Order: sequence, then structure tokens, then C-alpha cells
Amino acid sequence: MSHRPDQVASLLEHRVSEILARDFEAPEGSMVTVMRAEISPDLKTAKIFVSVLPENRTGSALEALRKQTRDVQRQLNSALSMKFFPRITWELDVTTRKYAAVDAALKK
Repeated sequence: MSHRPDQVASLLEHRVSEILARDFEAPEGSMVTVMRAEISPDLKTAKIFVSVLPENRTGSALEALRKQTRDVQRQLNSALSMKFFPRITWELDVTTRKYAAVDAALKK
């Protein structure tokens, strides 16, 4: 089994984090953080999982990210040398919520 998808996912996570830190303007009063990236085995699609704080700004932050997808994609295409570049989609990372819920349950 190839490790290539894992390598590409790690690279995308790092590069997208840099691009968002430098060029993305999050909706006022919110913070967007790249948590992880998952890439399909054929390397054609990538899901970038993000965390948004505060949670009530999630919708507007995801909408802003989706509007910036073309620009992020363009910057990645010019920065990385790949035969085929994966198409990016944005997803909300819910693992932090799950951990918080488990932690709260354990404290009770």
C-alpha cells in the first residue's frame, strides 16, 4: 500500500495553513484553524478539515472559505509540483466537540 496519500495530505495541511494565515480574512470575531487534511487514494480530491471559534461563526467562516477555494487552489498549484492536483473541499472538524463532550461526561 502506498504512503503517497498520507504524504500529500500532510503537505496540503501545512501549505493550506500557511496560505490561510497569510491571505485569508476570517469573518470578524472568528478564528479558523486547519486541523487535518484527508486525500482520496487516487489523489484527485482533498478534504481540508477546519475548526472555527467561536462555534456560532461556523457558517459564515465556511462560506468565506468556500469563496476563497479558487484562490487557495491557485496558490497551491503554483507552489507545488504535482502531475494532478487534488480538488479541495472544506469540512468542519467535529473531533474537538466530541473530545469536549467525552471530557464533560467523564467529569460528571
